Amino acid sequence: MSDHTPLPAGWYPHPTMADTQQYWDGTNWTGHIAPRTPTAVSPAHTPTTEETKGGYTSLEKAGLVTGFLFPIIGFVCGVVVLTRGRVANGVGIMILSLVAGMFWYSYLADQATTDSHELYCQKVNYDTPAC
Repeated sequence: MSDHTPLPAGWYPHPTMADTQQYWDGTNWTGHIAPRTPTAVSPAHTPTTEETKGGYTSLEKAGLVTGFLFPIIGFVCGVVVLTRGRVANGVGIMILSLVAGMFWYSYLADQATTDSHELYCQKVNYDTPAC
């Protein structure tokens, strides 16, 4: 009489190949191999108390501030917030960043044009009709 219970037929972790499983037919290992399925699904992000109450997280607050001052960084924060499942807040931060980026581009382009015009007028001593 045997002192151990035989394994029932089924899929078991492969002894030499990581993240794979092999089929045991109850008597022998078969040649059937498959990717190992996760036993428990872990969430990509666990909601914090702020998120469950509907408040802004620290990342969202940082995204709102940097979205206006440094639009590229704010846009990246918005993408991260979006990937964490806070779709409305992530999209809002991204839109704010895009609008702020257009504002800063327009402002800086206008400043550059004004400065170059003033330099031109100084060079020609304001004698031309364009000045």
